[in-house]
Amino acid sequence: MDSKRPRNDITDKIFKHTLNQQTGSRSEAFKRGLMAALAYRSTGIKVNLNCPYKPGTADFEEFCAGADEGHKSWWTHEEKKKLKQKR
Repeated sequence: MDSKRPRNDITDKIFKHTLNQQTGSRSEAFKRGLMAALAYRSTGIKVNLNCPYKPGTADFEEFCAGADEGHKSWWTHEEKKKLKQKR
């Protein structure tokens, strides 16, 4: 993984959990997209600033799929956190 990416315990935890939930192995582009979305959610770094791939390529599509999954995983995490706070 890119050593320049923001390190944050919650983003790492969600990143690992999300990858464990995926069936099959995921490409490096997918993982970069996943982390880019989690970095955006936790630090505000825009996802499109982290995309190293040209639009229209397979890697670009994988990056976008990873980013979508990262946003979904973050929202799921936030919903679970809200439910715990209501108890």
